[in-house]
Amino acid sequence: MFKILLALIVVFLGFCAGCPTRTGLTDATITAPVGYVCPPRNITVGIHPQFTAHERFLIGMAVNDLKHLNVFGRVVEGESDIVIRHWTFNCETLILGSYTSETNYALVDPRCSTTDQQFRAVVVHELGHWLGMRHVCRPDGKTTDVCSPVGRGEAVMNPNTSVNQVSIPNRLDIAEYNRVCWIRARGW
Repeated sequence: MFKILLALIVVFLGFCAGCPTRTGLTDATITAPVGYVCPPRNITVGIHPQFTAHERFLIGMAVNDLKHLNVFGRVVEGESDIVIRHWTFNCETLILGSYTSETNYALVDPRCSTTDQQFRAVVVHELGHWLGMRHVCRPDGKTTDVCSPVGRGEAVMNPNTSVNQVSIPNRLDIAEYNRVCWIRARGW
């Protein structure tokens, strides 16, 4: 029993010794320990009434896609954690959606998405921002955004959503969510 307790103390101190201090924390450098998985989280999502029945269906599917992050969403009427709001953007600017933390609205313009798949990916992307996720940059490095430190590649959280964008979070998206969750769990 004593050996097990000693081993647990060594493991705990080993993790803590490598943890950054609050002053050393930046989004550009902190990653979660290998193997860290966020605990399950339940959220409620409201949908603005201006969306069509088909768009509401796609939003429901996007909310379901969050299960790959260990986030379980439920679309509700009335009071919710976040609202997917119908918004109008200038589609020529390539802005398909936006997240506003001050209001807990994910703003999405369905006119700017050329496929159902892209629309669904935009919804997952904006919900990812609501969950605290940063952009995962593509390998080409062509971005003015601060990239997540989890790596580069194709991901739902890419700064620009492509027409054939997959809406299901992949390993880079999952690593980014686990990174954010790990940081928040430490109160940083």
